[in-house]
Amino acid sequence: MAPRTWFSRDPAGSNEPARRVGVVAAAVATADLDAVLAAEAVLVVLSEHEGRGMYVELGAALARAAAGELAHVALIGQVRHQSVFLHHPTVTRWVSAEAWLASLDRARGCLGG
Repeated sequence: MAPRTWFSRDPAGSNEPARRVGVVAAAVATADLDAVLAAEAVLVVLSEHEGRGMYVELGAALARAAAGELAHVALIGQVRHQSVFLHHPTVTRWVSAEAWLASLDRARGCLGG
């Protein structure tokens, strides 16, 4: 017997569970990509998890940056899983979101932190 996956049919032959998962996944994917396309800056928060999904959003952000449509693509946190895209020249690395925000304040000549 083949291993069951999230898109497998249930034993009764109905495809309803897979359809529901697909509808939710499509909505999440659309919302995430739309957010990157509308953003003024994209912050990728790194974690100990592999983060496979983040590479789609990172790729969309890098494409916008390459087209001159996005000024900030920032990685927040420690890199634990390597990808060549994490080293793209457009990407900046920060230990925290606060450090990134402080750099923006300094660039704008704001006082504080």
